[in-house]
Amino acid sequence: MLPRSKRLTRAQCDELFLLSKVVHGEFIMLRYQYTEAASKGTVIISKKIVKKAHDRNRCKRRVRSSLSNVLKEENKKIHFIVSIKKDCREVDFGILQQDIERCFRKI
Repeated sequence: MLPRSKRLTRAQCDELFLLSKVVHGEFIMLRYQYTEAASKGTVIISKKIVKKAHDRNRCKRRVRSSLSNVLKEENKKIHFIVSIKKDCREVDFGILQQDIERCFRKI
């Protein structure tokens, strides 16, 4: 899980949905906006995509783990939302991590 200092609030998420740019990966969609403050983000997945809560939580844990590795390397100051796409459940962790890294490189 991302530490509280690195998570977006609900108000920040609402603002980000309106004003953000979007980068699409194979398994995620990354919404981002450059900011003066430190990087913050959140991971979301819809019930429409994955019905069972334990499967949604598993997907989010996998993406957060990849994000922590990517954010250690990145020096960009951005606010971001990672939306998980449907195929994320079946994909191997290494491939998912490469997709996330690819999306962050596009920014």
